[in-house]
Amino acid sequence: MRLVAYPRENPNPIAAFDLEGKTTFRNPAFSQLMRTLNTTDPGAVLPEKHVSFLSRIRGGEKQLFGEKIVGDRHMLAHYHMIDVAKEIYVYLQDITAQRSAERALRKERNQAHTTLASIGDGVITINMDGQIIYLNAAAIKLCRTDVQNATGKHLSEVVKLMDEDQLWPIETLITKCRLSSPSQVVNEEASLLLSEGDGMHVHVTATRIFSQEDDAGGIVIVLRDVTRERRLQEELHRQASHDSLTELMTSESSIS
Repeated sequence: MRLVAYPRENPNPIAAFDLEGKTTFRNPAFSQLMRTLNTTDPGAVLPEKHVSFLSRIRGGEKQLFGEKIVGDRHMLAHYHMIDVAKEIYVYLQDITAQRSAERALRKERNQAHTTLASIGDGVITINMDGQIIYLNAAAIKLCRTDVQNATGKHLSEVVKLMDEDQLWPIETLITKCRLSSPSQVVNEEASLLLSEGDGMHVHVTATRIFSQEDDAGGIVIVLRDVTRERRLQEELHRQASHDSLTELMTSESSIS
């Protein structure tokens, strides 16, 4: 029965223990792993909670999982009771590549979040239903909100955009992104209405995050404060259209 369930030829390390915790079986792969560590103690290649896991399995739990770093390998131990044999089998799986990939992904995400947190433009990520998933520090400051209050809300509840004194429907932006092709950027100019009643000019760019699943992905929205640039443009236009001494409009400006 033992060799049927866990063949000796299995390349993964396998060991069995009786109800007293004594080793009753080790396949060649398990023995080789012990030789690699130069140990005669099976516990050296098993999780720190090995004894506790055996006790819990004896107590009725069906299966348990634990991890152990063995040399340069990351092993996942699967504990399982074989009722017929009254033995507890431990199956070791090498998950080094998986854990390395997870660490790399976490590092990449941390680097991305650090970058987003340090830039001056407001960055907001929403899902395809318009619910906010992420805001960087600049977006929190621009929108006069905080992460706890904003996350999960519809973008229109947090971001109020005005266009020529009319409330600009956020759904228009979301719809444009839904219909956009990969790498296409939606650009808009609007005024961001602040909680105090005043506003600021913002340049809005939005890009869809494409996913293999049609209903997945999301939209990244960047809000850039262009109030200073807009005021400078207006001042330059005023100076160009008015006499510098009388502050009256020039004849050329009035004709145009």
